[in-house]
Amino acid sequence: MAALRCSCLALCLQERDPAVLGHPTAEMVAFNWKALENFPLLMYILAAKTLILCLAFAGVKMYQSKKIEEKLKREREEKLKAEAEKKDEFLTLGFLSQEDEASLEKEEV
Repeated sequence: MAALRCSCLALCLQERDPAVLGHPTAEMVAFNWKALENFPLLMYILAAKTLILCLAFAGVKMYQSKKIEEKLKREREEKLKAEAEKKDEFLTLGFLSQEDEASLEKEEV
């Protein structure tokens, strides 16, 4: 009888003893088909989890963008308010003429 040769690259004991545990052999392995009975349910659970996570991240992104927009709006209003106060201060002190005031209003628009 010819000696069986193993296809693994390491020094193999199967050539000496084919009953070595944990070593792949050429015999057919029975597959447990019962394990796949719950596969569709597991896929639905995975899809639901993915959808929930996507919606949660989208909600967080929307919240962050609204918060940033409010901050920018507040800064813009403060800047306009400061410019208006500066303009009023110049008018009360007489530094600006009416022509300068009209040109400033055109630039704002």
